[in-house]
Amino acid sequence: MPLSSILMNDGLMVRSYLGDSAVLLAFNLDENKIDNLAGFSIKCKAPRRGPHTSDTYWLKNRLNLKKEITKDTQTSSDRREGSDKAPFQTFHWIHFPGAGPGKYHYTVYASYFNSNDIIKLGPKITVEVDLNYKSFSGLELGFTRGYISSQAYADLFSNKRIEPKHKSINFSTKPYLRQYEWLGAHARKIIFDFLKECLDDKSIEVDVFTYDFDEPDIIRALCRMQKRVRVFQDNSESHTDPGSMELEAIRKLKKANVKVKTGNFNRFQHNKVMIQKRKGKAVKVLTGSANFSLRGVYVQANSVLNLSDADVADLYEQAFEQAFSADERNFKSSKIASKWYDIKENTSRPSLSLSFAPHQKAFSIDKVAESIKSSKSSVFFSIMQMTGGGDLMPLLKNLKDRKDKIFLENLTIRKRMPLSQKNC
Repeated sequence: MPLSSILMNDGLMVRSYLGDSAVLLAFNLDENKIDNLAGFSIKCKAPRRGPHTSDTYWLKNRLNLKKEITKDTQTSSDRREGSDKAPFQTFHWIHFPGAGPGKYHYTVYASYFNSNDIIKLGPKITVEVDLNYKSFSGLELGFTRGYISSQAYADLFSNKRIEPKHKSINFSTKPYLRQYEWLGAHARKIIFDFLKECLDDKSIEVDVFTYDFDEPDIIRALCRMQKRVRVFQDNSESHTDPGSMELEAIRKLKKANVKVKTGNFNRFQHNKVMIQKRKGKAVKVLTGSANFSLRGVYVQANSVLNLSDADVADLYEQAFEQAFSADERNFKSSKIASKWYDIKENTSRPSLSLSFAPHQKAFSIDKVAESIKSSKSSVFFSIMQMTGGGDLMPLLKNLKDRKDKIFLENLTIRKRMPLSQKNC
């Protein structure tokens, strides 16, 4: 199934956009179908029951037609109403199904008020979406959920803490595992599948770049591998303050006979990388934006990539060796930091381009800017701050204003719902 698909029936239009274990459903309706429109109702048929009483259920709406919600309302999951009785009064809805990966069928109805203000289901469309974990040959990409500040987290976990009040890297994570699995989502699974493979195969050695570093189970896994692991830990100011968890992690790793070096690249060492080696040769690398920390995996919106490609892994290993075995202060003048490395695409994986910072002379942003200028499909990006000079920031900020049809191809909802405030 493509990443998005569009279906139409009797004036109703539904488009599905696939995400990482999530789907965005977008709706539109012909002008002659909007009289007495109450909203949209969505029925889901899941591949298994999951947390529900059946594998088929109505998605629920927090807003209902029985009682208004004000700033004083005590919200809870039991006040949610099925969307067959409380339609979603919006032209899109995102669903994070609780039944896990698999194929889902969503039936979307345009719903109407009858003369007694009872909801009547109108035109419908059923879309099938494949929410199995997606991967290319030799490349798996996953995302954290990044929803700790959400009503969903409040409903599921009552806004519980994700760690004890007293900071530590030695606490038992067992009471928090359900939260961690939900918050870390696919990205967490990739990390721990990678670590399990390293633990189970005693012939594997692992080289690791760490920045923020306090996730107890990641630290424990590396300690269990003992001499098979080397770690290069950032030692910039935030990680050397008395009581910092990174200092505790270093002590614990060294006690387990893990080889540890600390340093930074003039300012800090901001990499988050694990490299698998067999017989001294790099074969696989895990990287991405997620720090190996509680915030990185369970609080922030981050990505994790697992690349089973010896050519890619070797480049990361060259960067690690430059920092760990040579001198990190000379990293920017080293060969590995001197250019872009283009990895050819194969039949089932896109091409990759890598560069390793810091550089002697700035060049890496230019290629990113040129890629955006010449893009022939949607631009997907993750960035920490929308500041800085050069061409890149204006290009990103002005993406919404591009007039080429490739960006106008995305479904745009222009109509407004003709609903009175009393129905909201």
